[in-house]
Amino acid sequence: MIGVLVAVMAGLAAWAGPAVPTRRPVADDVMSVQALHEARLEIFPLPRMLAAASVTEDQIRRNMTEALENSGIAIVEDEGMSLLKFKAKTINYPQDDNIVGLVFILEVVQEAMVHRLGKNFMVPTYSGGAVAITTRDQLAVVSEEKAREVAMAVVRAGRVSSAIKD
Repeated sequence: MIGVLVAVMAGLAAWAGPAVPTRRPVADDVMSVQALHEARLEIFPLPRMLAAASVTEDQIRRNMTEALENSGIAIVEDEGMSLLKFKAKTINYPQDDNIVGLVFILEVVQEAMVHRLGKNFMVPTYSGGAVAITTRDQLAVVSEEKAREVAMAVVRAGRVSSAIKD
């Protein structure tokens, strides 16, 4: 009887894994935004549905710039800096025209070396997103929130990667 109990306990201990969590490696895309302190910001043209809700590229830029700069990432116009590319997509819900899906993506595009070619390229290295399902009358308010949220995704990735010691 005691032998069976010991065997069951040993099996459970092996199944449960280590008592102390092991450090998981941080993904390369997250590491690519480490020490990102300055970047340019490009807002792609907004979908018509956002424009119809009186959401403008200037509003999105202001909301994102405020969130990024308050978190330590200055928005600059220097062509040599990394680029934050903002893209928005809206999706109509087929069963109810008042329901809208909203997807915001913020890509970090920066210079990266492709060793086999021996060249540097400007490539997307990180992508953060924010999604929502809302109504047309709330689209402007939700867009404002999600613009800040997608900006903070990049900030969080930078903070996670900065916490890692080489």
